[in-house]
Amino acid sequence: NVTVNGNGGTCSPGSHSVTSGSSSLAQTCSRTGHTFSSFTITSGSCSSFNTSTGVCSSVTAPITIRANWSINSYYVSVNGNGGTCSPGSHYVDYGNASSAQTCKREGYTFSSFSITSGSCSSFNTSTGVCSSVTQNITIQANWSINSYYVSVNGNGGTCSPGSHYVDYGNASSVQTCS
Repeated sequence: NVTVNGNGGTCSPGSHSVTSGSSSLAQTCSRTGHTFSSFTITSGSCSSFNTSTGVCSSVTAPITIRANWSINSYYVSVNGNGGTCSPGSHYVDYGNASSAQTCKREGYTFSSFSITSGSCSSFNTSTGVCSSVTQNITIQANWSINSYYVSVNGNGGTCSPGSHYVDYGNASSVQTCS
C-alpha cells in the first residue's frame, strides 16, 4: 500500500494499492495559498523515489509519502496618493493580515483607505488592514483638503468679497475695498 499525506492539501490519485515490485502512481497535489515544493517518504523506504512526482519505482513494502509546501507571499502595495505612508508597501504570507498604515500629507486630512486593485473579504478603511491577504492588493490613502478661513478687516471700510475660505495651497481672493 502507498499512503499519500496531502499535508493540508489534496493529492490525486492519492493513497492506492500497488503490486509488490510495481511502481506507485504519480501524484498531482494542490493547496490553496501554497506552492508545491516536493514529496518525501515519511515511513517505509524506496530505493528509487522521485521527489517531484511522488513515484516509487519499485514498491516492496508499505510506504507513506507526504506533500511539502511553500506558503505563497503576496504584495500589498500602498499608494499614499500624494502623501507618505508607513510602513508602506510590504509582502504578506497567505492568510495573514497586512500591516496597519499611518499616513501624512501636508495640507490634507486623512479620510480613509480604499482598495484600488485586488480584493479583501475583510478590510478596515481606517487602518488599511486586510485581515486575510489571499492575493496581491493595492491600498490607497484618501484625503480631504484642508480649508482655511481668511478674515478680511476693512478698517472701517467695506471689502469685497470679504472674509472667505481658501483651500490649502490656493491664493486668497483679491479684495476691493472702499
